[in-house]
Amino acid sequence: MRQLYWLSPPFIRVAGAFRVAGGAPFSAAVSSSGSSTGELLPERWKRWQANDPVNLVEKHRANLRSLKGIYIDCGSRDQYHIQYGSRILSKRLALAGIAHTYEEFDDNHSDIDYRMDVSLPFLAKALR
Repeated sequence: MRQLYWLSPPFIRVAGAFRVAGGAPFSAAVSSSGSSTGELLPERWKRWQANDPVNLVEKHRANLRSLKGIYIDCGSRDQYHIQYGSRILSKRLALAGIAHTYEEFDDNHSDIDYRMDVSLPFLAKALR
């Protein structure tokens, strides 16, 4: 049976990126020992990059092509700036010939329940 991206093993591996250092969030990939420089910690950054969806597209190209639906949306004013990574991911998917839907809307990351009117019909159609 085909899976949706959010249920797929690659997505689960991507979630591992948020456990960069023994369960620590992404901020653990940068200097956190009282430094104000925000320097990257090379080993931790390497692990983060290895699990970044942008960097996994080519490796999982065949699996991604077999999915019934990939839907990505985000606000153009996202306070976590995920629109930048989402744009890159969409571009990489397109270059790899992987069908997907990418929508960027004029809002941020919060109070966007109204977007369910767009995303849920897409998911329902993909699940049929």
